Amino acid sequence: MRHASTTLLLGLLGCVAVACAAPEPAVAVRERAIVLGQEDPGHPSVGWLRVDQGPDPTGGRVITECTGTLVGKRTVLTAAHCLFDGKPHIFKVGGKTYTPSKGAQHPSYDANDKENYPNDIGVLILSAEPGIAPSLISRGAPNQGDKITVVGFGATKDDVMDVGTKRLAVNFIAKVIGTRFDTYGTGNGTGAPCKGDSGGPAFTTPGGQEIVSGVVSAGRGACGTEARYTRVDAYVSWLEQISGGDLATVDKQAPQVSITSPAAGASVAARFMLTATATDNVKVTSVVLKADGKSVSERLAEPYHFDVELTEGSHTLRVEAWDSVGNVGHAEISVTVGGGPPAAAFGESCREPADCQSRLCAQDATGQQYCTQECAPEQNSCPSEVACVAAAGKNVCAPPSSKKTEPDMSGSCATASSSGRPSERVGGPMLFLVAVALALAGRRARRRHS
Repeated sequence: MRHASTTLLLGLLGCVAVACAAPEPAVAVRERAIVLGQEDPGHPSVGWLRVDQGPDPTGGRVITECTGTLVGKRTVLTAAHCLFDGKPHIFKVGGKTYTPSKGAQHPSYDANDKENYPNDIGVLILSAEPGIAPSLISRGAPNQGDKITVVGFGATKDDVMDVGTKRLAVNFIAKVIGTRFDTYGTGNGTGAPCKGDSGGPAFTTPGGQEIVSGVVSAGRGACGTEARYTRVDAYVSWLEQISGGDLATVDKQAPQVSITSPAAGASVAARFMLTATATDNVKVTSVVLKADGKSVSERLAEPYHFDVELTEGSHTLRVEAWDSVGNVGHAEISVTVGGGPPAAAFGESCREPADCQSRLCAQDATGQQYCTQECAPEQNSCPSEVACVAAAGKNVCAPPSSKKTEPDMSGSCATASSSGRPSERVGGPMLFLVAVALALAGRRARRRHS
């Protein structure tokens, strides 16, 4: 694990002011920067953090350089290893320089754990307000595969000391482990942090709103290989406490989530439909389904229906709903694949699409629900030669009994008039999607068979 090190040893990440443990001896330390990135004219809340640790044995100065993010009117978020107890720190943002009135590492940060640097998160409270709009922090866990934007003032590669310019790069979360997440490699449009980027933000955009989800912490090997980030959502309570409530968030209420089907503990077929509801005091921007901890699918708007396919055995399903400022609510159930009733065939009764092999459940005029299937109107492709009728943009088969009893059904179907031209569609689309019935038009079905 690379970290703050010796003479121009351009380590990865670093420690300021009030509550930090004494640093290890270091000379001209410059912390982790952006590899294969580009200059960033945006992100005004991201600033350059410099710590003067005093003279070195050769008469020079030991300077540590990191990155920080303004997440409140005066609160700067950075890495714990970028803070050094009793040393002067300056934070440059918006073209001006500010000094902190206090600073703190997370109390469980362990600088001696050279492998993981756990709880590597810290805060500076500036003595004056920069008057710059702060960035929002995430209150929900990031997901494997999420796109991140890393911003920092670090170098572009290991052997180049071009720190001091704000750059950004994009990458994707390779794995989420405990209170951290990792990214791998560069190339194909992706970049990574390097020396001087320690403490900088990793932004994600759930629901289209950019929020700080990670803090650049450490890395393995050369810049541009494996990088590690501290998850911000895991430390929200501590951040609120240490900042005195000075965090940039207007909305602190998480969405309310409920899984309506299947029931908790249910035995299900290998393939089934999961349905959920999600509400928020402002707006739900994204709903994500996870199976056994891995993201499966995402919905950006209602209805929140997910087609799920699982292997035999027990599984945990979790539905997470996000709002625009990163608040997240969730609901979770366990289900078992195997031992449940098999999916129903055409004509058998059903309560919802997940009951049917075809994933289509229809309702006739009498209120009876049955499994149907799509069909081709130009040929007799329905079982038992029942009618193929149109509804809700699909052609589906009428119930098996319709050929014999021809019940009076109504719905949205296109039929041919006696002149051979299609007659006018009536009614509204009523395709059965979980709880919405698809009514089939028997009257027009009789015309189809006449």
